[in-house]
Amino acid sequence: MDDLQQFKQTYITECFELLSDMEELLLRLDEETSIDDLNAIFRCAHSIKGGAGAFGFDQIANFTHILETLLDEMREGKIAASNEIVDTLLKAQGIVLHMVSTANEDSSLPSDFGADIAQELERIAGMEPSVASVETNSNTQSDDSRRKYTIFFKPMQEMLVNGNEPLLLLRELASLGELEINTDDSALPSLDKLDPEVCYLKWDFTLLSDEPLERIKEVFEFVEDDCELTINTETVAQTTEQKKLLLRKKRLKRKPRKPLLLLPR
Repeated sequence: MDDLQQFKQTYITECFELLSDMEELLLRLDEETSIDDLNAIFRCAHSIKGGAGAFGFDQIANFTHILETLLDEMREGKIAASNEIVDTLLKAQGIVLHMVSTANEDSSLPSDFGADIAQELERIAGMEPSVASVETNSNTQSDDSRRKYTIFFKPMQEMLVNGNEPLLLLRELASLGELEINTDDSALPSLDKLDPEVCYLKWDFTLLSDEPLERIKEVFEFVEDDCELTINTETVAQTTEQKKLLLRKKRLKRKPRKPLLLLPR
């Protein structure tokens, strides 16, 4: 089992544990629930969403993003935990459990799996409806412009020791659009002085994507204390060929794929 597959299996195992905790907390949820319980439920959804994006589990990431949004509204006291809402949250937990189980089996679900519950979560949270399904993006483009992100990413030397893997972040970025990578290895020492637990590399990325800035920031949210990070953005015109390429890439993302190794091991 390679490192990426091992990280993936660890993530899936943690998801099952988080979902079990979430179910237990939801079953005792009522209108008098403490903020601690709501925060704990939110953290379960947040952790699942963050890891899903890193491993390319877009269906899980998109569904849990909607779930997380409703939970955030609840813990801020904007929405009370009625029986109807708790029932919907339990159904949502079951949807995520099914998605994780399917990912564990390297299988796939219909693109609209869980769409009815996702729409119900959006309704309760007062969100603008996203799409009829929980796919990553719509298949059609209504805008002739895209965003160009220029990203500087320099991990702290201790990032690997803290359990974070830069390759997973690069892989998630690559799934969001057209990614150009420039690797700076000027700090790499000679082989006899190399410490395998130290990250010596830094990167400059240019990403062309339809995703908003907030989505790009989410890629780095679990490592923001372990790196230097700068993200600049501008809007650029999109040619017909670029739109066709992006659409083709979105269609390919729905198919199971092998791990993408962006750097030599």
